[in-house]
Amino acid sequence: MEDSKDIITAVIMFCLIAGVLIFTGRKDSNKSIEYEFTFKQLKDYFFKKHYCKDCNSSLKRFSKDEFLGEGWTKHPGTVAYSKNYKRTFYLKCPACSRIYTSDDF
Repeated sequence: MEDSKDIITAVIMFCLIAGVLIFTGRKDSNKSIEYEFTFKQLKDYFFKKHYCKDCNSSLKRFSKDEFLGEGWTKHPGTVAYSKNYKRTFYLKCPACSRIYTSDDF
């Protein structure tokens, strides 16, 4: 019974976060955003509190978009010519300005 609750919780978490990530990237119809996450990285980034390794202050989440070029992309149900970006998520310490990636944790 305990295992089935964990599986259901994981599926609901994944669906909610995937929906948010898909719809935040579709604000501009000429912009296509690509994400690369494992489930563990996704869960760790959004649902765990992180602290700086140097000064032990709470880290803030932010993201950067890297321009990949223009071309044809396939969104669910459509094909469009758009500008392609890759969104990378980071954690930043507001006190010492150190930046961490998901691989650092």
